[in-house]
Order: sequence, then structure tokens, then C-alpha cells
Amino acid sequence: KNVDFGFVPAAYYIGQQDDYSFGNASTSACEILERFDSLTDGSYMTREDIGAASDGSRMYMYRLTSPTPKFNGSASAKRNKTKMKFIIICAQHGFEKSSIYGTYYFLRDLKEKYMDHEVLKYFRQYADFLVIPCANPYGIDSGNYLNANGVNLNRNWPVEGWTSVEGAKA
Repeated sequence: KNVDFGFVPAAYYIGQQDDYSFGNASTSACEILERFDSLTDGSYMTREDIGAASDGSRMYMYRLTSPTPKFNGSASAKRNKTKMKFIIICAQHGFEKSSIYGTYYFLRDLKEKYMDHEVLKYFRQYADFLVIPCANPYGIDSGNYLNANGVNLNRNWPVEGWTSVEGAKA
């Protein structure tokens, strides 16, 4: 199915400022997780504990699972209804919170308003999401880009040629 992934006109947001008012520079990691938790429903959107952050706080991933597409048996029908997979990781730099808020509002609209918009309806039906809204809880709460171990997470992905940041703790 072809879906127009065009832009949302600015007029859509007129008068909705109160609806998009969550979050500011001082919003804590706990408050952020509470908001994401409010979207979980035990079926479409669930929360999973993925371990401890550098400061010992718990880290969570949210999973949004679309229904399994139904196929009529033809290879082209199956190919056209294959699920898309997305991984969204927010706030590796704790003071950069816009990714958190944008992701929260997208997921909220995907969960609550998907019948109102063709693109949201398409994502709801054919896409699975894994979302980590607080990749650096310590950085969020301290307003820092480093984690509690002094590591810049945006520079700490182990790939070919990777070396640790000098002076950072493992």
C-alpha cells in the first residue's frame, strides 16, 4: 500500500499547545518514565526492564507491537505487508531532551489518535517499535552529556576501530 508520508500541516497544531505541553529543561528521568508508563496498556505498548544505568537507576525499553499481518497466500501480498522495525534511543546526552518529548508525543498519537491520520494508522498496523526514552538517566537529572562514569555515550559505540575515551571509567 502506498502511504503519503508527507508533512503534517502547521494548522494541525493550532490551538493544541496545552495538549503538547509536557517537558522542559528541568524534567527528571523519573517524570519522563512516568509519562511513558502512562501509555502502556499491557498489549500494544509494554515496558521491559533492560538493566541498570551507570548511576544504578533502572533503565526501561518500551515495545510497541503491531498486529501480525494477514496474508492471502501470494508472495507479493506478503512482501507488501511485512512489518517495519524501528529502534528509537533518546537522550544519550541528558541535556538534549527534545528527542524524548518528540518521541513521547509521537507514541501517544500513535496509540490514541491513529484512526485520525493515515500515516499513524499505517504505522500502527505495519510497524513495531523498540523505544529507550532515557538512555542516560544520570545525564538527564544532572543536565550533563556524560553518564555517571564520565562516558559520552554518543562516542562509545563499540565498532571496528573503536577505542575507549581517554580518562573515562569503564
